[in-house]
Amino acid sequence: MQHSPSLTAQQCRALRERVHEKMSELLAEHSKLGGVPGIHSAIMQDVAEFVLRPGKRIRPLLFLQTCRALDAELQVEDPDLLRLAAALEFLHAFILIHDDIIDQAEERRGLPCLHRKIERRLINLADRERAGR
Repeated sequence: MQHSPSLTAQQCRALRERVHEKMSELLAEHSKLGGVPGIHSAIMQDVAEFVLRPGKRIRPLLFLQTCRALDAELQVEDPDLLRLAAALEFLHAFILIHDDIIDQAEERRGLPCLHRKIERRLINLADRERAGR
């Protein structure tokens, strides 16, 4: 097995940005699928705002670095690899959302938790807390 050099700090910053862009693209694709007019698009905006909040994006970087370590010829900016890296970040966001619901949290890093944002958006709904969860 050939040893490949680690990603540089500059490469990591660039890959974080590419993962963020891929996440934005995937959310935009999903938003176009439709749903309940008015509600679907507003909730999708809340979801996008939550999952696209600034972060270190450690999981996708570890994934891409591992791919590079296993195959030095592999291009870590390959669209399929970036899609998988974005999927890891979506999974992490889901875990954070689940954690906030279980903990009955109001905020995450000084901003409203996703389920609380959705509850506020659905203020006229009788069972808005359940809908937020």
